[in-house]
Amino acid sequence: MRQNNYRLIEKRELDDAGKLWQLQFEAPGINARPGQFVNILVDGCYLRRPISVSEYDGEVLTLIIDTVGEGTKRIVETEPGESLDMLTGLGNSFSLSLKEKGQVILIGGGVGYAPLVGLFKCLWEIPGLTPLAFFGFNNLSTMPQVHLNELRREYGEEIQIATMTGEYGFKGNALELAMSYIAEKGITPEFFYTCGPMPMMKAVCNAFDFDGQASLESRMGCGFGACMGCSIPTPSGPKRICKEGPVFQKSELGNFDF
Repeated sequence: MRQNNYRLIEKRELDDAGKLWQLQFEAPGINARPGQFVNILVDGCYLRRPISVSEYDGEVLTLIIDTVGEGTKRIVETEPGESLDMLTGLGNSFSLSLKEKGQVILIGGGVGYAPLVGLFKCLWEIPGLTPLAFFGFNNLSTMPQVHLNELRREYGEEIQIATMTGEYGFKGNALELAMSYIAEKGITPEFFYTCGPMPMMKAVCNAFDFDGQASLESRMGCGFGACMGCSIPTPSGPKRICKEGPVFQKSELGNFDF
């Protein structure tokens, strides 16, 4: 874990609803692997705000933030040139040791697509792996259309999109899209990654008989395992989302009874 001030380089609004923002920070040499998160100090707020790492190239840290409350709203009000106090290197990360796996799928719902973007790009670089990403959103106004169009121009059909209203792409949720696409193309996935609303991730884990990983979210006190405030029950005992997670193996989560 490292604490430092990181300068905002650029920010942009991603959706028409004014809720989803992409912020890029100058952050050389930090630990920010796919699945990890940062914890941001916010003026006027008692607790820091945990935000998943979306992408990191060794120099620039990219965060995608859903403005769900006063804390996240204040974060996105930061202007380029200003700095934010962050704890970095928090949590574990998605496994990339999948050289024996041919086809892997990523399923993200809502802002849960954010940490899967950087993961997808890392998987894309691994010889022998063929990642497919399925991202689902409620409607067109809450969808980061410009960002997704950029990804689709770069990766083509490997990025598939669904909206519940059918305004864009497949009509339905991300899991329904994945199941439909897999059946249509005759694909046999061997591993999955998922991030998004808890009911969606539970449905993803129950839908497949092969292994995978889910990245969980939670309100956090400290963000580094000291307060136990984000603990969940698992078949092998209590585990902290901020420390033992946020990424868990499917087998660790049991029936999602938390």
